[in-house]
Amino acid sequence: MSEKPIISTILLTNGQEERLKISIDTIIEQDYPNKELIIVSSTPNDIFSEYQENSMVKNLHSIGINS
Repeated sequence: MSEKPIISTILLTNGQEERLKISIDTIIEQDYPNKELIIVSSTPNDIFSEYQENSMVKNLHSIGINS
């Protein structure tokens, strides 16, 4: 029996906390067994601390955007 390929989801956000939480929860709840979630944010966000211990959330990045 072969292992299913990993599915990576990259979520780009600018800090809209309620939408972000709904999006993260929806992705985590998917029943595909071999997945990862990469979150890239332009603003620091307290919501990330809720997901630090989840093994599916592989990377949390905060990037600075200069205008």
